[in-house]
Amino acid sequence: MTRIVGQRSGASTKFFSIVLALFALGSVMSYATSMWGGLIPIARIASDEYLLAQMLALLIFFFIGAVIRTQKSIEWAVKGLVIGGSISAFFAVLEFATGVDFAEKLTLPGLKAASPDLVDDLVREGVRRAQGSAGHPLELGAVMTTLIPLAIGITFVAFESGRKWRLWACTVALLSAGAIVSVSRSSIIALGVALLIMAWRWPVKRVLIATGTAVALTAIAFISNAKLLNAFAGIFGSSANDPSIASRARGQQYVAEHYGNHPWFGQGIGTYPILNQPYLDNEYLGRLMETGIFGVATLILLLVTALGYALVAARNHDIAEMESTSVARGGGEIARAIAASLTAIIIINTILDTSGFAQITGIIWILIGLSAASWSVSKQSLRSARDKGTEAPSH
Repeated sequence: MTRIVGQRSGASTKFFSIVLALFALGSVMSYATSMWGGLIPIARIASDEYLLAQMLALLIFFFIGAVIRTQKSIEWAVKGLVIGGSISAFFAVLEFATGVDFAEKLTLPGLKAASPDLVDDLVREGVRRAQGSAGHPLELGAVMTTLIPLAIGITFVAFESGRKWRLWACTVALLSAGAIVSVSRSSIIALGVALLIMAWRWPVKRVLIATGTAVALTAIAFISNAKLLNAFAGIFGSSANDPSIASRARGQQYVAEHYGNHPWFGQGIGTYPILNQPYLDNEYLGRLMETGIFGVATLILLLVTALGYALVAARNHDIAEMESTSVARGGGEIARAIAASLTAIIIINTILDTSGFAQITGIIWILIGLSAASWSVSKQSLRSARDKGTEAPSH
């Protein structure tokens, strides 16, 4: 933990740690004020559990800062995320093709299923939406959308360094298929924006290849299943009559009418789903209701800070690679992939209460930690490149 606040490192992340502390303060203040005001027993228990889970999630940031200190370790962490997501995508594609939920049947030795979170028979536009190992098709779409930029980044780094890249290219295709079979309109939009963030420094040839590949994979998916094509045509073409949009509108109206009851610190962290209130499907509105204006402001600040650190890391790596041929290559590509994934998260939070789903919540905190780690590594890389550039030649 001392390294992450800069006490033993030349690349300090003190500002990031301050932002993280403000986020934690928002949650703690919400908890304290709601307990002082009084909560019904079931809401008190939910608030206790949620605050504990969130404080444990914060430790992911410090763990990553203590353990991940090199570009290679960042790449291994990203690869682990991509492999885990690919397994879920594989289950989702199997479920979509066969109608059998294999993920639900998978139980680790020594464990037994109890009160599973998986939902059943979610049909949209006549198509049964797959959920893989996620708790809901929307979570599957969010996970796939978040991991696709990371898989693309790893693929290009492997290709440009002359390493084996085809396996990683297959994960891109598999994750894309998982996103499609989730039949999530919002996830597709978020992915498009995320890829724009990632591609702005790409050579024209790479952009054309990536675009052509994406179009080809999408065409294959839709041609092989006409119902899928019709489903996406329906959800994009008839959004005015979409019940999910109507449900979110009701939630927005409820928030507009009731958040003023507890404007600054909210009604209590973790209490919204317990108190029989309308579905929001929006992380920002949920945080506003539970932790107030202070809480939602610190959430936005945290995500924007993580995105900013990742973008600065990408720039630092690019400069270092231009100034010296001896620094590790590919850091900028991975940092941009992290930034793209964080961009997807910022958008997905507007259509999904991400804190209510374990997989996407874990991924978010890992990405936040990786953005800080990538920034620290990029500063070291840039310093190394400039030091070598100023070395006087020996005679």
